[in-house]
This record gives sequence, C-alpha cells and structure tokens, in this order.
Amino acid sequence: MQRTRRLFSTLNRYAKPVSLNDIIALDEDDIVAIVTRHLIENCELFKEKRLNNHKQKAIPEKDKTAFTNIISLYECNTELLKYFIKDKEVLIDSKLLKGKRKIEEYCRKRPPEEDIAKFIDFVDNYWASFSSKITPIKEYLLKDVDEAPVSSFRNKEGGNLIFRPIGQRPFVLCALSLYEINKDFEQVMAKMDLVNYDLTNKVWKFIAWNPISKKMIASSNGKLIELMLKYFVGVELSSKDYGAMINSYIEMKGDEELTPQKAQEELIKYRI
Repeated sequence: MQRTRRLFSTLNRYAKPVSLNDIIALDEDDIVAIVTRHLIENCELFKEKRLNNHKQKAIPEKDKTAFTNIISLYECNTELLKYFIKDKEVLIDSKLLKGKRKIEEYCRKRPPEEDIAKFIDFVDNYWASFSSKITPIKEYLLKDVDEAPVSSFRNKEGGNLIFRPIGQRPFVLCALSLYEINKDFEQVMAKMDLVNYDLTNKVWKFIAWNPISKKMIASSNGKLIELMLKYFVGVELSSKDYGAMINSYIEMKGDEELTPQKAQEELIKYRI
C-alpha cells in the first residue's frame, strides 16, 4: 500500500503532460490520432519530408519541403471527425454531449473497428479528392521533395493560403459545408479550386498576410478566413455570420475609408 501511494503521489506531482505529437504517435484510443498515423503511412501528401513534425503549429521558414505539419493535420482531421459523428450520440452519465466535450469523450475510448474503418474511408476520400482536384496541390506533388517543392507556395512574398496552417482548418470547414449539400468530395474540391488563394491578392492582405512585415497574421483570424471562403464558394451565411464577416474584414483592413458597402463590393468580386 505504501509503494502504491508513493507511486500515485509521484505521478500526480511530477508527471509532465504528454505532447500532442506524442499522442498522435502513440495513442491507440484516439481515433483522430489513429487516422492521422494512417495518412502519414499511406497518403502521398503526408509522407516523409512532406509533413513537418515540428512541435509548434507554425512551419519554420527554412522548411521548403513540407505541405503542412503534424499538428495542423491532426486539427484538420478533428474537424472531419466532428462532421463524421455529428449525428452520433455520445453520452456521459446519461447526459448528451455536444461540441468540444463530445469530441474529447469520443476520443478517450477506442471505437469499434468498424467505425474506425468507416472514418478512415471518409478521411481518405477527403484527402484523395483534395490531392487530385486542387491545382497547387497537384503541382506540389509533381515536384521532387529534394528540390524545395514548396518554395513557390510558401515564401517571403506570401505564397498560397492553402500552404499555411492558418488557412488549412478554414479550408476543411468550408469544404465540409459544401459537402453537406452534395456529398461528393470531388465536386466540392473542384469548386474550392476556383477560389483565389494567392496571398499577394488584395483580398488577403491584412487578413491572412501582412505585406509590410512579410508575415502571416495571427491565427485568431481563422474564423474570418472560414467565413470568407464560404462566402466565395456560395455557402449561404446567416445574417449574423455575414455581418461578422463584413465587420471583421473592415476592422482587419484598418482602412478608415472602407465602409460596409465598399467591403461588400470588394468581397463580392471573389464569389464563384
């Protein structure tokens, strides 16, 4: 009993939290970690040097090969899981869970193998369509990993929003909104491919990219980027979301002459 109590107290006093990278690498209960490992082993977009294993979300400037990092991939797959189990009931003490708590509890216990297989199919379908239909991704995959393939997509001039972690989760959320309409990821990606993701374009300046400091804007703009992408591809926004998009857009631009009317006129030019 003394040894047991000492072990318990030592673990609680000195144990360090496990990093997300370790969870992704080792967790056999978290379905998102399981599926992320599956992608790393089987999807060309995430093999070897095409996926950065840096412990922070930002991709180091010196990395000229990786499409994204393991943390952003995990976050994107978490959004896919939210959609995948949106109609599934998750209970704790007979209480129906929603939102973040629902995902957390669902990932605590390994689901049945049949459910894991179905989610793997769903995620494979998403990333395969993404890889085959999004033009800059197709171009990136054609380049040799030893020849700095990401240089034209992520650089000091900005590059492409899709190759920045700040744009990847909003992209997934927008794609899922379109998928809700037609249930076909190939059609979804074909439409998403028509969006202008060039960070040097006026619409993304001071929203995702600061052309003065030559740096990305803080990740807190993720919601605005999500709303803009949805608006561009024709997803119907609620009046609340539309108003939030216009107001946030004006605030981030920092232009005193940019009225709501002018902001609407600017954004509508990019609708598909």
